[in-house]
Amino acid sequence: MADQLKLRCVIDGTSDSFSVYIEPSKDIDDLKDAIHKKKENTFTALGIDADQLILWPIHNVSTQRKPLGLNSLNPAEQVKTKDPDDDQDVPSFREPDQSWQISYVFENTLPFPARTVQIIIGLPQQDLAESDVLNLVPPGVIYSHRSDRDPSATATISVWRRTPTEVVGWDDFLDMVNDYTPSNTPMYEREDFRFDEDCLVSDEETLYSALDRNIYNTLKRIAAPDGHFGGHSAVSMIGSPDRIFYLDPELLRLAIEVKTMHVLSTDDVVQKYNSDIVDLEEDFTSPQSTIYQVQQIFGYLSWNELQYGVLTTYEQTWFLQRDGKKLYVSPAINYDNEDPTLFQCYACIMRLARQDHVNEPASPSPPPGPPPDSPPHDDDSGDGDYDPEDGDHFQNKRKRFKCRDGDFSQNKRKRGDRSSGSGNQGSRVMTRRLSTGFSVTIGEVYRSEFEFQDLLGEGRSGKVFQTRWRGETVALKICDLYQHPEYEEEVLTEVAVYDTLKPLQGLCIPHFKLAGYDGGIFVIGTEIAGSPLAVDELSYHDLLEIVDKLSLIHTFGILHNDIRPDNILIRRCDDGIKVCFIDFALSKRSSDKSELINEIVKLEKLLGLHSTKGMCRAGLHLKKQPVSGQKRLESPEDIC
Repeated sequence: MADQLKLRCVIDGTSDSFSVYIEPSKDIDDLKDAIHKKKENTFTALGIDADQLILWPIHNVSTQRKPLGLNSLNPAEQVKTKDPDDDQDVPSFREPDQSWQISYVFENTLPFPARTVQIIIGLPQQDLAESDVLNLVPPGVIYSHRSDRDPSATATISVWRRTPTEVVGWDDFLDMVNDYTPSNTPMYEREDFRFDEDCLVSDEETLYSALDRNIYNTLKRIAAPDGHFGGHSAVSMIGSPDRIFYLDPELLRLAIEVKTMHVLSTDDVVQKYNSDIVDLEEDFTSPQSTIYQVQQIFGYLSWNELQYGVLTTYEQTWFLQRDGKKLYVSPAINYDNEDPTLFQCYACIMRLARQDHVNEPASPSPPPGPPPDSPPHDDDSGDGDYDPEDGDHFQNKRKRFKCRDGDFSQNKRKRGDRSSGSGNQGSRVMTRRLSTGFSVTIGEVYRSEFEFQDLLGEGRSGKVFQTRWRGETVALKICDLYQHPEYEEEVLTEVAVYDTLKPLQGLCIPHFKLAGYDGGIFVIGTEIAGSPLAVDELSYHDLLEIVDKLSLIHTFGILHNDIRPDNILIRRCDDGIKVCFIDFALSKRSSDKSELINEIVKLEKLLGLHSTKGMCRAGLHLKKQPVSGQKRLESPEDIC
C-alpha cells in the first residue's frame, strides 16, 4: 500500500470516521466506489448507490471534533478547487467532478497530518424513517463563562420537592429500549434533522436552547401530530419543570428537569444520591450534592401523579420511573451514545408515558426545618437557590423564621384530628404567637387529599387554585415559604383572623375549610365565594351592603388593612348579592376608632360613595348591632 493514498472519511453529521485507501491516479468516481464498499451495509440499508454519494474535500479537520458536518466548517477548513480544464475559474468550495483525479483535488493539502479527516460524505436528499432518526447522534455543547467569575454550581431548592423513600437503579430500562421497534417507513425529510454544531452554554437558559435545538426539536417531529415538547405553562400542572412532554389536548405525560454540568456532575446518580443522604444524616453536605436535584424532579412527578420523568445535563441524561414513594433511575446515557442512542432512549420512555403515565402521588415528606438565613446571590443561573458549600439549609441555618423559645408547642395527634379553628388534618401541630397580636394553632396537610383543577388567580403571597378536597370544591391558596419566608406571619395571621371572625363565616367572609404546612408550602382553603368586585355592575343598595359588611368585621376589632377590588368577592343571589371580604394577611387587631373609620372611608371612595358626610356615615355603620357572639368595641356610639 506504499503507493496508495490514505483518506479519512466521515458521513456528514456523524462522528464515526473511517479510512479508505486508493491510488492518487484514480478519479473521484473510483473513490466513491471504494467508500461505498467500505460502508456497504450502511449505504445499502439507506438505499444509496455509490454514484449518489457527494464528496466534500476538507483541510485535515481533527477527528476529535465530533460529530463533523458540512454546516460546522469554517472557510479555512474548506478545500477550494477549480475546474482543471478552465484556467479562468476562481477556486471555490465545490463538489469535485467525478472524472477529476484524486491527486489534483488534494495536491494542496498533502501530506495529511495524523488523526485528521479529509472527506465529508454528503448523502442524497431522501426521506428518513423513524428508525433512521433515532439512530442519529446529536453534537455536544461547548461550555463558556465569564473569566471574572466561576460558573454556578448551585442547585434549586424547589418548593415542590419531595423525598423518595428509596432511589434505586432502573435495571431493565436498557432492555426496554432494545425491545422498542421503531417504524422503518420513510416519512421525514432529512433537511428537518440538521443539528446546531456550535451551541455555547453558559447557564441553564442557554442549555435549554441547546436542548430545544438539538434534542427536543428532533423528538417533537417523531411525536407529531399529537405529541409536543414545551415549557410547563403549556398545560395545567403543579410546579414548573424546565421542559415537559404532553399530548393533545394538554395531557401531561413527562416532566423534564435540566441542570448544567456544574450543578449535576456524576456518572452514577443512584450511588451519589444515596451517599449524599448518608452524609446529610451525619451533618455533612457534599459540595456536589445531588439531593435537591433528585428531590426536585421527584416532586414534580409526585405532585402531578406522573410515572415517568427525565433528568438531563444534555451531556448526560437519566430516565426515571416513579413507583409511589420509590424512584428508579436509569444508567447515565451520554449524548454521543451509539448503542443505544439518546434518541432511542427518549423514544422508549415517550412510548411508556403514552401508554401508562399515571402513578399515585407519594405521601409528602416530613416538613423541613426553617429556611436559610438568606439566599445566595443571584448568579444568572436557574440553579441559584442553594449553595452546597454552605451545608444543608434546613439543618444548619435557622434564623430566618426568627423563632424564640416558647414560640411553638408541638404534640402528636392522630392523622385526621383537627386542630382548633384551622381545619387541618396533620399529625404535627404547633401553636404560634404572632407579632400582630394573634395566636394560632396549625398543623400539616397532605397533597394526596387535593385534586387541583383550575388556577383562580395569584397575588403577592401565592396562587389560588380551584381544588377538590374531601368531596367538595374549595379555593386553595398556596404560599411558597421556601422562596418567601417573610410571608409566613402573614398567612398565619390570615388563619387567625378567620378563627376570630368565625361567627361571620358565610355572612361576610368565606367559610373556612383548612390550613396547614406541606413541607415548605403553606395552604389555606376556603369556600369559593364569588368574583372580584366590579363597581359598575352594582346598584346603590348593593354598594351600601358592602360597606355594612366591612363594618361588621370592624365590630370584632379587626382592621382588614388591604381594601381593594380583588379582596371583595361578589356573588349574585335571588334576593340580591352576597359579599365576602378575603385575604386577611395584612390584618391586625385595632380598637382605634379613627383607623376603623378611615378604612370605611377608603372603601366608600373605592365604591364611589364618599361625600362630605362620609365620616358620619362611616360612624353610623360602626353603630350597627353586632351579630351573636361577636366581641364589640367599647363605645362605637361615640364615633360621630
